[in-house]
Amino acid sequence: VYNRRKYPRAPLSNMCTIRVKDKDILCCGNMVNISANGFAFAVREPAFAELKGYEVSVEIDNFAVLNDEYLIGSIIRCSNNSGEYIVGCRMPMESKAIEEYVSRNYSE
Repeated sequence: VYNRRKYPRAPLSNMCTIRVKDKDILCCGNMVNISANGFAFAVREPAFAELKGYEVSVEIDNFAVLNDEYLIGSIIRCSNNSGEYIVGCRMPMESKAIEEYVSRNYSE
């Protein structure tokens, strides 16, 4: 199978807090995976089904790689998995720190 992704992803299960820019949405979720140019999280908030294109900021609990900074990304997809919404996001800039983390801690 051809892998069209530029960077490998690493699974991640840390809790996270998600804020949606220009919307009154703040909720908790779980990270699903992360790469140098994107990430995915899972939430139970149905509003995410209609938020493609919106910008989110995500604070990941217990993830020292980011030095207490937020991830920023644009929602590019959302799938409903029996009431759990898996939200995929693309980051505006690639992160060397995350690329190194994935390289050190995960191999496909």
